Amino acid sequence: MHNFFDMPNLPSIRPSFLSPFTDKMNFVERTINFITARIADSISEHITSKYEKVWERHGALPKMEDYRTKINYLLSNSDEFLHFPQPTTAKIVHIGGITIPETSKLTEDFRELMERKDRAGVVYISLGSLVPTTRQLKFWK
Repeated sequence: MHNFFDMPNLPSIRPSFLSPFTDKMNFVERTINFITARIADSISEHITSKYEKVWERHGALPKMEDYRTKINYLLSNSDEFLHFPQPTTAKIVHIGGITIPETSKLTEDFRELMERKDRAGVVYISLGSLVPTTRQLKFWK
């Protein structure tokens, strides 16, 4: 993906999507992350080349390189402020949350909870859209 959009891929500071690490890595973790990123890039290139051969044989689509040169923007359904800091390009436009309706004021109970003086702040926890929340305990909801 990084190569496709001419983005820098720095596995020394950015965890690979296959890596269990965060952006705070020691030397050994960075080395493992680097190797993991290279393996993922190799697999991606191998799979992409196979698809391109099939497309070329059947005349279905032009090469991926032809598409890459024509792309002006990539609309990403993500929020850049909820990810690790990472180098990016102006071609990527983060539109996460664009479909969320306007917010309303907090109810009195929640407002009091958020403004309590004995608390240091609020922790945001996102389970994503792939976690089945129907099986959560009532306590967590």
